Amino acid sequence: FLQTAVGLGLLGTILLLIQTLGFLIYGFVKRNIWTLLFGLLIIVNFLVESMLQTEAGNLFFVFFYCLIISVKDLTHSVKTDKSIA
Repeated sequence: FLQTAVGLGLLGTILLLIQTLGFLIYGFVKRNIWTLLFGLLIIVNFLVESMLQTEAGNLFFVFFYCLIISVKDLTHSVKTDKSIA
């Protein structure tokens, strides 16, 4: 987080922390194991490496962040229509 914080400044660091820690908390509250694990993976990677300074790290973070946010929980969105029977 240190090198990224220097590059982004105070406002960028705050937004990055809200985004990463918020994603972890969201996964915990919604009890979604994939969101929780991805949030934990991103936080651990940011602790030891500057992920956003390389193209591969930036692409990995943005792609999977958007993918996990866009996938909805299918168990709650499936509607059963009993009038068809």
